[in-house]
Amino acid sequence: MKKRAIGYNGPFVSEIGLGCVGMSRLYGNADRSESIATIWAFRSRGGYHSPRSCCTSN
Repeated sequence: MKKRAIGYNGPFVSEIGLGCVGMSRLYGNADRSESIATIWAFRSRGGYHSPRSCCTSN
């Protein structure tokens, strides 16, 4: 997966992002184990997922 830097000296992140809003119960019940499996599958294919978010709902 292609990577690009954020800013001049920022970290390299994947060009393709993973939208996680559906994993936050915003649209209804979320399956925690399926959400975790999705994040791990994304990371195993070279995607970068930050554990931080500006919008959390736990």
